[in-house]
Amino acid sequence: MPRRPLLAALLIAALGLTGCGSITPPHEAGGLAVVVGGRSNMPRPALVAQARDDLRDAILSRDTLFIVGVSGRPEVLYSEEIEHDCDSEIACDALVDDYLARIDELVGAVRADTAEADQLGALAVAADQLAGVSGNGPKRIIMIDNGLQTMGDLPMQAPGALSVDPKEQADAVVKSKSLPSLQNVDVLLTGLGARYEPQPALSRDAVTRVKDLWSAVLTEAGAKVSVDTSPLDESQAPNPNQPPVALVEPDDKPAPDVTHCYRIRDDQVGFLPGKDQFRDPESAREVLTPIAADLKKLNVTLSVIGTTALPEKSPFPLSTKRAERVAGVLADLGVRRDAMITGGVGTSFSGFKPDTDADGNLIPSLAVQNRLVLITPVGRSCDA
Repeated sequence: MPRRPLLAALLIAALGLTGCGSITPPHEAGGLAVVVGGRSNMPRPALVAQARDDLRDAILSRDTLFIVGVSGRPEVLYSEEIEHDCDSEIACDALVDDYLARIDELVGAVRADTAEADQLGALAVAADQLAGVSGNGPKRIIMIDNGLQTMGDLPMQAPGALSVDPKEQADAVVKSKSLPSLQNVDVLLTGLGARYEPQPALSRDAVTRVKDLWSAVLTEAGAKVSVDTSPLDESQAPNPNQPPVALVEPDDKPAPDVTHCYRIRDDQVGFLPGKDQFRDPESAREVLTPIAADLKKLNVTLSVIGTTALPEKSPFPLSTKRAERVAGVLADLGVRRDAMITGGVGTSFSGFKPDTDADGNLIPSLAVQNRLVLITPVGRSCDA
């Protein structure tokens, strides 16, 4: 299997670790795949906390080890059937410490060679490698990555993508077969949310949503998922001269606009999936309060139009009801109800962005940006 020169040189050194005799391993020989994100938008990757413990067990158990690089084109950087024969706790500890130091070098040297980030693709590559392992021991994946995917079936850079319903996204990934079955595979996620400039910092809530998304997707694929919240060191600059990665912006709230035009996503007011009810009516009211204050200043008729991510047949029941729900709150906040014309248009609106894959399957993290309530002063042109 081809290996990059630097990684190959470090691996050759690691293969020289040997001892004598034997010691009881933690488990039968299995497989461990380390999925590593070495990219320009996150700190240099490193083994931390639970990942180090898992790798220590893998070394002592003589697992087959794979390291998979995350970029726009994930690939196996190297693989190895771990071999050693240490005969005492002292000898094995020394062997493992030496081995871990060398794997630290390997992990830290991983760098992207293709723009963007496809963690789903990297996990699929890892799963395929583990499927070929003959040992009866556990099969595990460690993902050292910030989890900010920017391509494929889980792009997170679209407006509102981090607010996608985890279950909807998980079902879509399984339906599109972006991941093979992860049945009987343990997955450890570490480094989620880690960033390096120019990637903006995410709020604690946004990082939690990233965690929930990955946990739901991998669990739906059959994996047993755990998350290690031990942070990567964000002072450690990524390896230089790496290709670009799209920025994942923190979710914003609609704010008063000088044009008095508003594009309110369903996640901003918190509609339940496929319904016109708010998840949290008080939160929706809070979001709409400054908009109502702005609209009350106008002495014009307002168009309040709902849209959908998938085509909706006339008379557009869901998009119309969502528009009416928003208009109702605006009226409670003092906007004249008789000055608001409500309706729905499904996907027939200016600014609709593609949100399906090549087979026509909906990509939920893209669909969020097309589920809108559009507020426009009648007779005024608004940007798409």
